Amino acid sequence: METETVKAVKTITILFQPNNDIVRLLETFRDIVNYCVQVGLEKGVTSRFKLSNIVYHKLIEYGYHSWYALSAIETATTILKKLSES
Repeated sequence: METETVKAVKTITILFQPNNDIVRLLETFRDIVNYCVQVGLEKGVTSRFKLSNIVYHKLIEYGYHSWYALSAIETATTILKKLSES
């Protein structure tokens, strides 16, 4: 007889109303990721290293913190790889 493993997951709801600073930060991050994806699509790049070489210094010139730039590049690379698989 075959046995099946079932995992129980418990969830909770947390009510959270972000303030304007958080909303603006998330919108900015989305814009940075969209820029990176656009450049990646235009250049045919799916490698994080190659995309970093193309967009990193431009993002820093715009005044974005290096952590945000690198995180956006990482996110964009994941999106680009998923798009290239489909």
